Amino acid sequence: MANMANAAPPIMPAIPPRITVVWKGGAGSVAAMGSSGRASLVCSPPGNSLRLTTLPIRGSTRMEYRPPAPGCPAVAAMTESTDWDAYLDSFHRASPGITEDVLMRCLADGSTPYSWLTDGLDSSATILDIACGSGPTMPTGADRWIGIDRADAELRRARSSGKLAVILGDATKLPVPDASVDVVSCSMALMLVRPLDLSLAEISRVLRPGGRLLLLLPARRPLTMVDRLSYVRLFWAARSTTKFPPTELRRSAERALYRHGLRVESDDTRRFAYRLDGVAAADRFVDSWYLPGVTAQRRAHGRARAARLAPIDIGVPFRRVVARKPR
Repeated sequence: MANMANAAPPIMPAIPPRITVVWKGGAGSVAAMGSSGRASLVCSPPGNSLRLTTLPIRGSTRMEYRPPAPGCPAVAAMTESTDWDAYLDSFHRASPGITEDVLMRCLADGSTPYSWLTDGLDSSATILDIACGSGPTMPTGADRWIGIDRADAELRRARSSGKLAVILGDATKLPVPDASVDVVSCSMALMLVRPLDLSLAEISRVLRPGGRLLLLLPARRPLTMVDRLSYVRLFWAARSTTKFPPTELRRSAERALYRHGLRVESDDTRRFAYRLDGVAAADRFVDSWYLPGVTAQRRAHGRARAARLAPIDIGVPFRRVVARKPR
């Protein structure tokens, strides 16, 4: 997926009051500490092995989430060693539309992440949708919408749903004239594109002065405590958190966009709820995660654990960034 569960930082599992657990992984670490004693749940790249040790503690515990520091060696080891282009091509060839299927089941006050991203978008605008999939961000009644995707399988889904203005291509070489579109939208994909600067330069090139860029990105919060407990159980079963390529876009979107003449107007996060209501929904949810290096057996364990959580609404946080090209 353009996915998403890396958006969900792990939190410690349900534990007795005399146990402290620390989780360390690609999404950071969560610690619970008491007056004495310590336990560790450790994710060690590149094998993503986990071990659990426990010591009794006395007194109350406190919980604290710590995101990883930029350039953290553990995070780099889990991401830089992956051939992301090959992995993503293989993933979406095998599972076309899976990110879209999951996001369409994520709801907040009746809205999906797609409708949140395009809220208030003028259907008469000329819109370029990068990594369009089957076109879920296309406004109703839009007749100047163009979708571009690097995956043939995704474009076949778009054409089968009646969206014919779709093109095979990628964000680093947009087949669109200079200053020809009013809006560029990109859902759960631009953080996967490398080199990022080349794609941002292309986006700036095709936008008209005053045009807008709408980005939907994975986020780490907001999440409830129940969400976090659920994620740690799922990540424990899979022996891995979800992963994304390292990108400046997630660390400092404003700085990355500013370099290419795009000014951030808003940067918001929101929790959506995915309904885990049975085996099919559980399978789809876990299968949408990017888990390079994780065996099919470990992913199957994650699916089985998700099914055992049902029925539950599990939080999936997203980030919406809106930037404008000055006139």
